[in-house]
Amino acid sequence: ALVISYNNPLFASRDKAARVKSPWKSRPSLASLSLSLSGLSLVLFGAPELFFFFPFLLELTSFWDSMSEGALVVTEAVTPVQPPPPSRAVRFAKDFVAGTVAGWAQVLIGQPFDTVKVRLQSQPVGAGALYTGPLDATQKILKGEGLRGFYKGTLLPLIGVGGCVSIQFVASSQARLFLNGGKNKKLSIPEIAMCGGFAGLSNSVLSVPVEHIRIRLQSNPNATNGPLPLMKEIMKTYGIRGIYKGYLATLCREIPSYAAYFSAYEYVLRSFVPEGGTVNDVPGWKLLMAGAAGGYGCWLASYPQDVIKSCIQADSLDPTKARYRGIAHCASVIWREQGVRGFFRGFVPCMLRAFPANAGTFFTYELMMRLFGGRDY
Repeated sequence: ALVISYNNPLFASRDKAARVKSPWKSRPSLASLSLSLSGLSLVLFGAPELFFFFPFLLELTSFWDSMSEGALVVTEAVTPVQPPPPSRAVRFAKDFVAGTVAGWAQVLIGQPFDTVKVRLQSQPVGAGALYTGPLDATQKILKGEGLRGFYKGTLLPLIGVGGCVSIQFVASSQARLFLNGGKNKKLSIPEIAMCGGFAGLSNSVLSVPVEHIRIRLQSNPNATNGPLPLMKEIMKTYGIRGIYKGYLATLCREIPSYAAYFSAYEYVLRSFVPEGGTVNDVPGWKLLMAGAAGGYGCWLASYPQDVIKSCIQADSLDPTKARYRGIAHCASVIWREQGVRGFFRGFVPCMLRAFPANAGTFFTYELMMRLFGGRDY
C-alpha cells in the first residue's frame, strides 16, 4: 500500500536541476489514503492486526515530514496566487470525505479503550461489580473473550462514526462560513466554540443510535448478536423511541464536548502555525499534539454527562424494569450510591484513549484536506 519514489511529483520536480518549492509541499502523499483503506480492510478481515494501525500512522508522519523537507530546494521566489474561496458545496464535499476517513481512524484506534470504559461505567455497584479497575477489566476481557472482545460492536461504529465525524466537520465548517459571511476571515476561539457546539447538536441525530447499540454490545460480555440484528430486535419491540434511548442525555454531552473539542484543537493548532504560514504548513507531529489537546478538552468538559448517558443507554428498554427514570434521577442515584467518584468511572481508560484516537482523527482529517488542496480557513 505504500510505494513512493524519490522523484514523486508530490514532493519534487522530476528534473533534479530545476527543483523549486512546490505547492504540494504541505500536502500528504496518496499513501495516507492507502493506509486508511488498509486499516479498514483489517477491521473487516481480522481484528488483532488493528493494534498496529496507530504506529503506522506515526511512521507516516515521520516519512511525510522528512520527504517534504528533504526533497525540496528553493531556487527562486514565487509570488503565491490566492485562490478564491470555495463554494459551500465544494467545502461540504471536502469536509464530508475527510471527516469520514478521520472517523474510520478514530474507531480503529479507540475502540479497545472505549470498550473498557463502557464496561466500567455500566457495571453493577458493590458486590455485583465485575471489574475492580481498568487493568482488571482489560485482563478479564482478554482472558474471557480474546482480542475480539475489545472490538465487539465495531461494524456499526465503523459505518456510523465515519458518518458522525463527517457531520461534525461539515457542520463546524458550515457554521464558520455562516459566522464569517462566506469569507476566509479568521474567527475567534469563542466563535470556534460556538461552531463546535452546533456540530455537536447536528451530530447527535446519528450518534445516539450508533452509541446506544455499541454500548449494549460492549456492556454485555455474553452478547452474541451483532449490531444489525440487535437494532432490528429493538426496533421491532420498542420502535424508534427504543433506538433513540438516551437522546437528551447524549445532547447534554455533545454540545459542550464539541465546543471544547474544536476550540481546544484550533487554539493549540494556531500556536504551531509558523510565521507567515497557514495551518497547512504545520508538521504532522504537531497536528497529533493539537488533536490530542482537542480530545482532552472534549472529555474534560463532558465526562460526567457521558457516565449518565452510558448508564441510561445500558439500562433496560422496558420502562417497567428500567432502573433510571431520566437524567436527573440517574444522576441522583449515582451521587447517592457512589458520590463524586461515580461520575468518573472509566475516566482513566478514556483519557488514555483521548490521545491516540483524537490525535489520529484530526491528523487524518488534515492529511485528507491537504490532499484536496489544503484548508482555506
